[in-house]
Parts: sequence; C-alpha cells; structure tokens
Amino acid sequence: MTTTSKVNIWTPGDWNAFSGFGTNILVNLLVLTGLLRFVLKMPDEIVFGRILPATGLMLFLSTLYYAWLAYKLAKSSGRNDVCALPSGISVPHMFVVVFVIMLPISLTSGDPIKGWEAGLAWVFIQSFVLMLGGFIAPYIRKVTPRAALLGTLAGVSIAFISLRPALEMFMTPVVGVVCFSIILASWFGGVRFFKGIPAGLVAIAVGTLIAWGSTAMGLNYGGMSLDNVTASLANFGFSLPLPAIDHVFSGFEFLAVILVTAIPFGIYDLVEAMDNVESAAAGGDSYPTTRVLCAVCRWRGQPDRLLDGQPVY
Repeated sequence: MTTTSKVNIWTPGDWNAFSGFGTNILVNLLVLTGLLRFVLKMPDEIVFGRILPATGLMLFLSTLYYAWLAYKLAKSSGRNDVCALPSGISVPHMFVVVFVIMLPISLTSGDPIKGWEAGLAWVFIQSFVLMLGGFIAPYIRKVTPRAALLGTLAGVSIAFISLRPALEMFMTPVVGVVCFSIILASWFGGVRFFKGIPAGLVAIAVGTLIAWGSTAMGLNYGGMSLDNVTASLANFGFSLPLPAIDHVFSGFEFLAVILVTAIPFGIYDLVEAMDNVESAAAGGDSYPTTRVLCAVCRWRGQPDRLLDGQPVY
C-alpha cells in the first residue's frame, strides 16, 4: 500500500482496466440489443430511442458515483492505489427478465410493449427489495464469514461470466483462441505490448483483423460483412432518456407473475452486491455497504469492523 497527499485520478494501469471493462459492457449491450430486437421483436424506436439511452445514462451515473466513492476513500486514507467498484449490466438478470418475464407476456398479449412494461415494473419492484435490503446488509456482513461471501462471488463468476464466453470462444476458435492466448500471454506470461497498449485492446484488434481478413479470403470466420456494418448504422443517432412512469405502472397488471422472480432476484442482488463490497474490502478498499447498495442513499451507520485499521461499513 502506498500513501500520498495527492489522489491520482488516472494511472497507466487504468488503460488496461478501461479496455477490459469497456469491452465487457459493450458485449453485454450488444447481447441486450439482440435480445430486444430479435427475441422480443421490440420496435427500434423503443430499443434505440428509450431503452438504450436510459441504459447509457444509468451506466454513466452509477460509474460516476462509484468513482466519487473511490475518490473520497483515497482522500480519507491517503492512498493512491484505491480501485473504484464496477457498475454494469447484470448478465443473469438480463436473460431472466427477457425469457421469464418479458417474452411470455409479449407472446401471450401479442404486444412487445406489454412485455417492456412488465420488465419496467419488475425492475421497479426488485430495486425496492434491494434498497430495503441495503439497510440490513451491514449486519448480514457481520455474521457471515468472508469465505462464504467470496465463494458465492466466485461461483457466480464461473457460472455466468466465464462459461458462456468460453463456449462462444470455442465456437469460432480461429478468432477466440488466438485472442485468449494474447490475454494469457500478457496476464500470466509477462508479455508487454508496444507503448503499454492494453492486452485486451490488442486481442480485440487481432481478432477483428483475423475476422475481416477471413471474409476477404472467402472463409467467413466471425460473420463480418460490409452489409452488416451498413445495417448497424441505420439507427445511428442521439436520443434523450425519457421517463416512462406511465409504462411502469401499466406493467403492474402482471404483478402476480412479476413478484415470483422480482423478490428472489432482489435478494440475489443484495447478496451479490455484498459479495462485491467484501471482495473490495479484501483487497484493502473498504466501502460503505448501504451507500453502495442504495447508490444515492446518504445514510451512514457505524462501521461493522476494522480491517487493517480501515473501517468496513
């Protein structure tokens, strides 16, 4: 641990984190867009005009808030190696809400907008469960062993974050395995690329080059084509995220179906968020549990315990 009176907002290693985390968010957004357009048959004006702009605003505000928490922690502790908590799209939630809530309601009603409204109501209820749970989370952390919390986090990571991309990687091994090898060479082999370019960025560039090169030679690895690129620009534009309060309450007509999964997944979110906070604390970054869970909640209680002299909330 290093201490300093000046907080470094950006360090060279952050480029690697930015590349890796940004790629993860981009892939999840692409998957979400595909689910909305081709599974739910959602109109493009809703997908690109309402849902994705709101998602972008959520990602911006939540990341900014967690960066501010990290800045405050760095200032109070005098350290310059504090890492902010990540904020992104939950992959398990994305598939559960689409296939368990939105798709059945869209098919039953014959209207994908009804499915969207049910999804909005689901998130509304689930968020209340998570926010209420945020006030009891510090006490749960007191009585729960760290190994149990971190073991849960590792299990979720393997099941939902690692296995699915690994399967997709081996579906197109010419691209996937080569990119994976670049990551392994950097992380475990100590290979450093020109001017400190992040390994994740190098892997993406190499994979893109292989895919487009194979298309030029008629091998078609990765399904790249100019027609797809042109089609992807068809909805290019700027849309402001607009409130959808009326649609949220319209979704309450499906309340019985929503509650079956919204409450359990609210509890799951609570546990997952506690896992993330505990993981950060294990690395030396102790964040206030309730404020992390509630995002904008200003309540701050007494620290649960001290870890290496730092309060754990």
